[in-house]
Amino acid sequence: MIDKPQLFRGGAQLGELFYDLAIAYVGAFVFYLLNIRLPLRRDRRNIYPHI
Repeated sequence: MIDKPQLFRGGAQLGELFYDLAIAYVGAFVFYLLNIRLPLRRDRRNIYPHI
């Protein structure tokens, strides 16, 4: 996006904001997978055979 001209004043800053938000969203999703979803899956796999 560096080679693209701004369509309006402040467009570059807005693009950087959207990029940063997208990176934060991906990081939050990875955090969710590693700290919430995988432990739940592991717990279910360990508990259900005993129920």
